[in-house]
Amino acid sequence: GTYGADVRRLECRPCWAGYVCYGNTTRGDPTNLTMHRGVICPAGHYCINGSYAPTPCPRGTYNPQIGSVSSAVCLQCPRNSFNNLTGQPACSPCGSSAVSTSDSFACSCKGNN
Repeated sequence: GTYGADVRRLECRPCWAGYVCYGNTTRGDPTNLTMHRGVICPAGHYCINGSYAPTPCPRGTYNPQIGSVSSAVCLQCPRNSFNNLTGQPACSPCGSSAVSTSDSFACSCKGNN
């Protein structure tokens, strides 16, 4: 992802970390898809310098913040919660008859349930 502040786009620079530049982007810190052709990095993802697409946090993790710049923001789901999808802003709790460890993709039934 790059941007060009010059109307003729004679010089392109990498999109700023924490943002996504989709092409024909007019600023390094775009916040409006229609006006700037880019957006702030969404929750559940992180965007390194030069991102043309947000990178999703892996399964078993989450990220509630927007504008994140590295994978270090992808937090492990806490015990007794799970996340089986990538790019999520939160984890889902296990049901009352299930448990999980940290960083889980699923919950396991407890007891005879």
